[in-house]
Amino acid sequence: MFKYIAIILITVSLFCSCAQQKETTSAIPVILDTDVGNDIDDVLAMQMLLNYEKKGKIDLLGITISKCNPYSLEYIDAYCRFNDKYDIPLGYAYNGMNTDDGHYLRQTLDTIIDNNKILHPKRSLKDHIPEGYKLLRKLLAEQEDHSVVFIALGPETNLARLLISEADEYSELDGKALVAQKVKLLSVMGGLYGNEFDFPEWNIVNDLNAAQITFKEWPTPIIASGWELGNTPHFLFGSRRAEAISRILCRGFLSKTAVTTIHLGLCSRRASSHLPAVSPGRVKDCLLGVTPRRDCPFHPN
Repeated sequence: MFKYIAIILITVSLFCSCAQQKETTSAIPVILDTDVGNDIDDVLAMQMLLNYEKKGKIDLLGITISKCNPYSLEYIDAYCRFNDKYDIPLGYAYNGMNTDDGHYLRQTLDTIIDNNKILHPKRSLKDHIPEGYKLLRKLLAEQEDHSVVFIALGPETNLARLLISEADEYSELDGKALVAQKVKLLSVMGGLYGNEFDFPEWNIVNDLNAAQITFKEWPTPIIASGWELGNTPHFLFGSRRAEAISRILCRGFLSKTAVTTIHLGLCSRRASSHLPAVSPGRVKDCLLGVTPRRDCPFHPN
């Protein structure tokens, strides 16, 4: 769960720093690569990006899916439509390494409330969804040089395939050269970089070869959010306050969705109903210590 907070803090800081530049007036082009379906953090990150786009801060160019499970595609299509983001370009990692259903994809897609489904996918693998790396080549070729912020939340399958791709109908450049020309920054969630823990981090080992290619060959700056960074709130605030943060994140970011309270497993109606909606900016300021602790809604009495 708290992996998500780390990646959002990174992207929020990036967006804020860019917005403060006097000459920057246009939305930041962003591509999201996700393995939605395992943990809820990917959905929250996607919601944050959709919120940023609604505010005109970013232009979400497309989403590539590193989880090789057809329900992940249907879920993302339906979830974007739920947020009034229709027909966003989607790419899929065919023959990928991560194939399990996860904890909430089918459950949420099948959920009916008041005789109505809450999610309505319009696309599936039957609709000839492009390979993830092919969509990435198309999207990058259409952008200004050194402009795209790339956010990867799962295994680096699509990224590695992009890097080793050859020239095609979208660009005469090979994958690595295309990334070097079009991408400004890669923000990746994965790995372990501290000394407190010693175990293989899931996003890396799930497609180890792809991770090795990405970290060795990616030609732009990379910001890596390791597992220990995402786990920091447990150490900063203790388990009681960390649990309260999760309730507020659910309430503040996705409070309008029955999806969250029913099947995503992030929080329940009972756990979050008494909490006020909290803006992402306020959560960020509390986590970073900008807001006095007494004014943070998840500070215990």
